[in-house]
Amino acid sequence: QAQSAPGLWGPGARRRCWGGPEVPGPMAPAERKEEGNKLFLAKRWAEAAEKYSLGLQEGGEELAQDARGLLLSNRSQCYLNLEEWQKAFEDADACLKLLPEHTKSVFRRGTAHERLGREAEALADFVKVAKAEPGNRPAVDASRRLRDKLAKQGHQRRDEALPANLVRVLQGVSEQEGGASSCQQRVEACQTLRALCVRGGLTRSLLSSGALDVLVQMAVNEETAADLRAASLGALMAMASGHEAAEEEDKRCPPPGQGPLPVAEEVSAARRRLHEELPVARLRRSCRSHDKSMQQLVLLLGFTHEPEDIDALEAVHDSLTFVEGGEVNVPRAGVVALTAMLDTRYRLGKRGQPLVPSEALLKCMESAMGTTTCEEPLRSLFPRFFSLLADTDRPKGKEVELGSIGQRMLEPFLQSDDIVLKGNGLAALVGLFAANALAATTVLHNGPAALTAILHALTRPPPGREGRSAQASAAECLLLATGTRKTRQSLVEGGGIDMILGALKDGEEGSSGLLRAKLVAVLAMLAGHNKEIREEIFDRMDFLMELRGALDVAREHMAAARAKIGAESAPAMEDARRLCRGLFESCVCLTIHGEFKEVLMPAKKTLKAMHDLVSAVDLAEDSNLGFLFTSLVYNLCRSRQDKVRTKKKEYPFNELQDDDLDALEQMVEKMPAESRPEKNGEVDAGSAELAEQLRTWCVQGGLTQGSQSKASTVISNLGKCVAHGSNQVKNMIALVMKLLCANKEHRRFVATSGGVCPLLALV
Repeated sequence: QAQSAPGLWGPGARRRCWGGPEVPGPMAPAERKEEGNKLFLAKRWAEAAEKYSLGLQEGGEELAQDARGLLLSNRSQCYLNLEEWQKAFEDADACLKLLPEHTKSVFRRGTAHERLGREAEALADFVKVAKAEPGNRPAVDASRRLRDKLAKQGHQRRDEALPANLVRVLQGVSEQEGGASSCQQRVEACQTLRALCVRGGLTRSLLSSGALDVLVQMAVNEETAADLRAASLGALMAMASGHEAAEEEDKRCPPPGQGPLPVAEEVSAARRRLHEELPVARLRRSCRSHDKSMQQLVLLLGFTHEPEDIDALEAVHDSLTFVEGGEVNVPRAGVVALTAMLDTRYRLGKRGQPLVPSEALLKCMESAMGTTTCEEPLRSLFPRFFSLLADTDRPKGKEVELGSIGQRMLEPFLQSDDIVLKGNGLAALVGLFAANALAATTVLHNGPAALTAILHALTRPPPGREGRSAQASAAECLLLATGTRKTRQSLVEGGGIDMILGALKDGEEGSSGLLRAKLVAVLAMLAGHNKEIREEIFDRMDFLMELRGALDVAREHMAAARAKIGAESAPAMEDARRLCRGLFESCVCLTIHGEFKEVLMPAKKTLKAMHDLVSAVDLAEDSNLGFLFTSLVYNLCRSRQDKVRTKKKEYPFNELQDDDLDALEQMVEKMPAESRPEKNGEVDAGSAELAEQLRTWCVQGGLTQGSQSKASTVISNLGKCVAHGSNQVKNMIALVMKLLCANKEHRRFVATSGGVCPLLALV
């Protein structure tokens, strides 16, 4: 007879028959839950869900409410991990009917809601958890993320519905039933469309809604009010711009750089359609008497038309004839539009067709140079215009006489008594030098106007901002011009040294450090012209101290340019590197001579300032700086005993391979006469002892500050030049490394400074 003890037949108990084996009884839901938890921790979620289901089944109707709720909640999490979203939602929701305040289940239900696409319901659950548990980071982050997403979707839906409504307003249908929209309502609708393009990026929606056609019709209609025409052209300009536009026109000047500016497909489509459909001649007549309309028209044409489109150029020219300085500066918009046209072509590089300047384009350029309130946009315009004309890869019949064009354009402004117009002429000459030094030199020597204007602006600038601007352009012209022997000779014969020294003396009280640095760089180039001039300059000033100051200013200018961001960074960097190139060029010419190196060697601060002028990044990005830095180090390391192995009989072929000759000849052209020997080694590069001291400085004096590895930055910088330099640069670096490694003590520093890799790259 079976006997039982109290509780023997309870859940999970075992029954024993007398004389028979133990038989398992049903397990408690709590035990099923524990088994499920172990499986969950082992990431065996399907098996864990089965255990939780068994617990629910075996508990039956008698299972306590809280126990049932927890089993449902745990199974919900298993389903979430298994990506069975609907089952997860059902279990979490069932749990919350039993345990309404169970925050884990609220969060799990919110997660399932989101996965099922019910983002509003998910947000409500996440917010509930975040309020109950402010420290619950996942709930707080999910709430913020979904709130932002839903808000953005709401704005997007509203904005996508706006174009159609706004087009109805533009077509004359008022938002109020049964009425016609007023002119003011249409102007406001145009302004809203413009904002949608600029801030919302809804050009695609506007194109599909027919807004472009309506805006063009409104702008062309002769009965359209002037303010409404201006607003419609402004909206079209925003559609064609392809970027966030600022209210100031000059901020729409494209940043310098290579390669087309990236624009969305819909923006390109808008530009193509506007180029094909805009009746520019009619619009030009309609806008000629209204400043705001003309401003918006030419800004639009800057994005949509080419520098060969005569009607567009005529419209730009019209804008340049408006009175300057008013509430709406129309001429400034014309300069910006012309710059945009030329910049688009320039960025195409070889893919763009060569620019042959028409009379209409030259007329626009001359009118732009005649403006008096457009200094900054003009500084962007000149380099683009002259760079396009300097392109020599042209088919027959499309050749351009850049020197003649430059002479024709610049001479009237260089001869002007108005300091602003003279400053514009000098700024244009800087742009011409940057594009083609030979053409600029032609302008400089085809008459006295250019050199006279430079020296006059440099030594007798009128007070005020305009005078300082013209003086800065004059110094920049000199810096670029003194690279040629003929210009240096003309400057010396014309009393240029006295004038520059006088300008430096006057500038001690007020001129900027940047201007002073440029003038010192010019004097350094003149000092390399011949020994007599060098001695005169060194006698009349503390040249090494001034040179060190100029190098420090140039380095600070470079650092400031590097810190700039956005559209301002590229022109600032190019301006800073141009000064660095000028200073390096002068130092290269001076260090050819042993007598200068003897003076330089004790002046360690000046020597270090030469080295610190540029960074490894600058050497990698600017091949000209790399060439000049390498030339400087080569000159420092060479003595009169160091000969270059000849390859051919006559200079300059006796030093380099055939593929280096073009680059070398350009450098030789800039060197002073005494630095261009007919035979190798004629220039006295200094004694072997002096060269040894300078080589020691290169491998030890240029050590990285605070570095435990004792690495010379001279060597590491030469490594950058190897990686990014021409064959000519690599040949020079090979010679430098040979000279540095001649001393056994130096080899250790070359190796620890990373000199082995550049040497291997040269093999």
